[in-house]
Amino acid sequence: MNQAVGMESPDGGLTFHNGQGIRYTPAVCQRCLRGHGMTQPVSRPGNPHDNAVAESFFGTLKHELVNGRRCGRGEEASQDTFKHIELYYNTRRVHSFLGYRPPAEFEREGA
Repeated sequence: MNQAVGMESPDGGLTFHNGQGIRYTPAVCQRCLRGHGMTQPVSRPGNPHDNAVAESFFGTLKHELVNGRRCGRGEEASQDTFKHIELYYNTRRVHSFLGYRPPAEFEREGA
């Protein structure tokens, strides 16, 4: 969380999109979010459309990173996920919503 906030340097705050995972509800996570001025939309149980951004991202991540391969655990899984997001998803993978540009390019252009 701290790494993401440090990279983005948000002016007007960030929104933390996630699924229904129990790991995001403990007080320590909530304090961290509040400390960075972040909001956290919460989906109603059984309704993935309430948080479509997170559901779409995690579906894409599972398809591109996990499908058909054996996954590591712990630190190995964390590193694989980080590399996929930072070295591919944000810098090379085009997104139709962003005019078929990668997110990093979209942000650089100030669009």
